Amino acid sequence: MRRQGIIDGYCDEGPRVFTWFGRPEPVVVQHRTIETWIRVLRNAGFNILAIREPASSDPKDGNNPRFLLLCAETSASSEKGGACQTTSGLAERTD
Repeated sequence: MRRQGIIDGYCDEGPRVFTWFGRPEPVVVQHRTIETWIRVLRNAGFNILAIREPASSDPKDGNNPRFLLLCAETSASSEKGGACQTTSGLAERTD
């Protein structure tokens, strides 16, 4: 049985159609692998400072992450003195 939000075929990138949180109409999301997210950000000139994959607190999800949080900055933002720090497991901007 497939649970809501669990990704089948993780390496197959592209559109995914879900019934999301009881909505009557389907929701289309674009699935990308973590590798793709990192490559796109680096190619755009970002430096990756922190990555978090918070696990779901719902026992039905089997402790699987529901989100990917990335903290990144460009060289211009680092010159302004801003930085990402991890506080309580989440990345936050300090500028």
